[in-house]
Amino acid sequence: MAKITSIKEENGPYGMYLRFNFTITHGELKDWSFYGIVKPNPFRQSKFYRWIIIIMGNEPDEAFSVYELMGKECHIYLQKKKKGDKFYYSVKEVLPVTPVKTGVTGVTGVHGSTDALTAAADRFELIPG
Repeated sequence: MAKITSIKEENGPYGMYLRFNFTITHGELKDWSFYGIVKPNPFRQSKFYRWIIIIMGNEPDEAFSVYELMGKECHIYLQKKKKGDKFYYSVKEVLPVTPVKTGVTGVTGVHGSTDALTAAADRFELIPG
């Protein structure tokens, strides 16, 4: 299990993005931090929108602020990456603490499906909660 400890707007070669910092709250990696980046696209098919729904547990209101996600918990999947000679892990995907209640297709755990969660766990490295 991980908690969102900060969200920062940053700029890169492809424009503005959000850097979500997650801190592990349980297990042998407790207090370790990892980050994941998303472009703040409000489209229903975007990674950003998917993360919001998974973390909040439902679709956001129109007046939603991304900073409402601060302190929320979720499960994270890490992807091992290499930069030069060094390896590091970044957040590839987030998964809900409880089943997500939404009709948006493509969101892991839609309608409480554990099959989708199991399939995702087979593709990514899970940090145990």
